[in-house]
Amino acid sequence: IPTADIARRCSHALSCIRNLSTNILHQNGQDATILLPYMTGLTSVELNYYCPSDIHLLTQYCHKLTKIKVFCSRYDVTDILPLCCANPLLQDIRSVCEGTNTDTALVELIHACPHLHTLWLPNETDITDIGILALSQHCPQLQWLNVSDCKKVKEAAVLQLIQRCCKLTTLYVSSSSLSKETWTQLDKNT
Repeated sequence: IPTADIARRCSHALSCIRNLSTNILHQNGQDATILLPYMTGLTSVELNYYCPSDIHLLTQYCHKLTKIKVFCSRYDVTDILPLCCANPLLQDIRSVCEGTNTDTALVELIHACPHLHTLWLPNETDITDIGILALSQHCPQLQWLNVSDCKKVKEAAVLQLIQRCCKLTTLYVSSSSLSKETWTQLDKNT
């Protein structure tokens, strides 16, 4: 377990680390408060251990993230919003966050991530057409979207998303969001 002095002496090596899984930090008994301030070169982080102080440290010291994966359901979208706001280059968010996955939280996330091209919200959410229409309006570069458990999303919003997001290559939506005719038509066009 490194001390603050060791971390300081290894600061260059720590700043060269690009990918981090928070589970590894905590599994090995590492003190994130010692290491994270020097990991300023991170471009990808996987949050799979619930520790709100990790979010605070990442938000404070890491501003080059392009990818965030949240595989701990104890986090919710509002927990990771400060981290998203601190990383304007963020392009890829894959999240199993629960709790406050609402249209409001999604809109805040969209505004924090102007370069978003990948979004994965696989858990049951309260996102409706409002959130999907906001995605279609503010994320024209969207390429990959999984909102398959957003059961409140209707066909008109999905069609608007497909029309506006011309770069969209992969879309997962709830089967209840589209009519059989639309599914058939989309299958013919792909």
